[in-house]
Amino acid sequence: MPHRRWHARLRAARDAGAAVLVISEDLDEVLSLADRIGVMNGGRCCRRVRLPR
Repeated sequence: MPHRRWHARLRAARDAGAAVLVISEDLDEVLSLADRIGVMNGGRCCRRVRLPR
């Protein structure tokens, strides 16, 4: 399934109040989908950020 269709499904689930976990190295992709980001380093969450919508 093309990325844009997956992204639309993820956004719809997020907007419906579901928790959605996306793991990606593509920061632009993450920023387009997320309202919160957790940054991991060495297997530990070292930073959490809430993004403005």
